[in-house]
Amino acid sequence: MILWERKKYQKKEPKRMDKQDMEKDLAKISAIDAVAISEGGKALVDALVKDVVNGLDTLCTRYAELSLQEFISLCADMKSKLDIARVICRSKKNKEELEQLIANTIKE
Repeated sequence: MILWERKKYQKKEPKRMDKQDMEKDLAKISAIDAVAISEGGKALVDALVKDVVNGLDTLCTRYAELSLQEFISLCADMKSKLDIARVICRSKKNKEELEQLIANTIKE
């Protein structure tokens, strides 16, 4: 008697983005790029980086006395702040690449 069968998993093909999806993403990336260019965006990135550096300092100085929960929380906090800073800092490059991809799609 067979209680279970192995399912055959097939790799899903990556979803192809159509031009409308790309243009929606371009609008979002353009808005993020506008934030990155502004003085407030630059101040935000600086503050996020300072917070990550402070978190690293805390890890380096208090690693022996931090509980596992505090350690995980501190690392998660630093990761989220780094991710936000990366999104803002890479927005110009992402915008340029997406514009090139849209232009190539239109040519096809």
